[in-house]
Amino acid sequence: MSANIYSENWFRVSKLRVSLLDSVKIHKQYFKKTVWYLFEEVHNNSYFRTEENAYRFIKSLDSAKNLDENWKEYINKYPEISPNQDEVISILIQMHSNNLLYFKNKGQNEYIFDKLKKKKKKELLQKINSFLFIKIPIYNPNKLLNNIKFLSKFIFSKTSLILWIVVILLAINAVIQNHHNIFLQTQGMLAPSNLILLYISMFVLKLLHELAHGIAVKKYSGNIYTFGLMFILFTPLPYVDATNSWSFKNKWHRILVSSAGMYLELFVAGIFTVIWANTGEGLLNSLAFNIMVAGSVSSILFNANPLLKFDSYFILSDYLELPNLYQRSHSYSLYLFKKYLFKIDDEEKYYQEKTEAIQLITYGVLSYVYKFILTFGIVIFVADQWFEIGVIIFIISFYSLILKPIVTFVKFILYDERLYKNRKSS
Repeated sequence: MSANIYSENWFRVSKLRVSLLDSVKIHKQYFKKTVWYLFEEVHNNSYFRTEENAYRFIKSLDSAKNLDENWKEYINKYPEISPNQDEVISILIQMHSNNLLYFKNKGQNEYIFDKLKKKKKKELLQKINSFLFIKIPIYNPNKLLNNIKFLSKFIFSKTSLILWIVVILLAINAVIQNHHNIFLQTQGMLAPSNLILLYISMFVLKLLHELAHGIAVKKYSGNIYTFGLMFILFTPLPYVDATNSWSFKNKWHRILVSSAGMYLELFVAGIFTVIWANTGEGLLNSLAFNIMVAGSVSSILFNANPLLKFDSYFILSDYLELPNLYQRSHSYSLYLFKKYLFKIDDEEKYYQEKTEAIQLITYGVLSYVYKFILTFGIVIFVADQWFEIGVIIFIISFYSLILKPIVTFVKFILYDERLYKNRKSS
């Protein structure tokens, strides 16, 4: 527990009577022999993962008492591991944002609600800045996926893996043999005459990608409740919510679910690569080329890259057994920045061992650098074809990657109380 146990905002939440919803399931998981707990709200398919100390406090919440009484009772029993008041407020906001809490006196949770609105606004801005403008749920595919669950026996079999390897090797050979044609044909991909074929290719590939995630979840008796459309670079594409796989105890099961989409997408792209290499000019050749490029580029630059929060990010997080990798890496990077530049130490535990600390700081730095390079690569590529759209993407990117961090830094320098105290004491 931090030495600063009290919060100036505690009076805003101290009278709340709050507890876990009865509909919340709790899954015990192990990461590097450390116990973590995953809270699952079964009705809205929302999740929250936390370490054992926070879990114990959350479980101790009793709506028959107010929050201040709950906290004081807990701190008397477990003074060494109890969260401080700011940490309790943070836990409540995160739990409430995932619809996991029951408020007995709803009228008194304005502060939590206001904080939640700011949190959701921040998340919305992050989605806009990363070109994910909105996700629109359309359909519950759980029954359909139950009916085709048998396909998992074929898609994820040893025979299919051998076939996948053969197809990928043939595709690589076709690319090597015809590499001189690829650059020339790529130049016209964003031409108006090719856009319909490109969009159809992306939509079909993404549909198969998401279907593979769903079938993989069903392989381990999970559930998929949401199918819908998401907008990436202004383009509507299908998605499924496969977060139910987070509750799987076996990390290799979670890894298979995360990799299933790329696995099937690359297989289809490989088949059409061979078709492209063996056909002459025409509709089939153009369609095959679009599928080849869309499947390989989206998989390699986005889904197969763990530095972005797509499939490989979750694969890496599970493989290294570093839950909440993205949030923890950036929080730890910010902590080091404040500690060594401004001598502000929040005393929070960010890692279990030195190796983990190195992994967190390395991921935090590399993910930002890659996002910066990739974003401006996209800007240049799009602006070459559609200058106006390229300018819009540039403005959004400049704000999110450069201007916003500078504004945040200036606000920190001017207004942070801890920095002021350090100046006063020096």
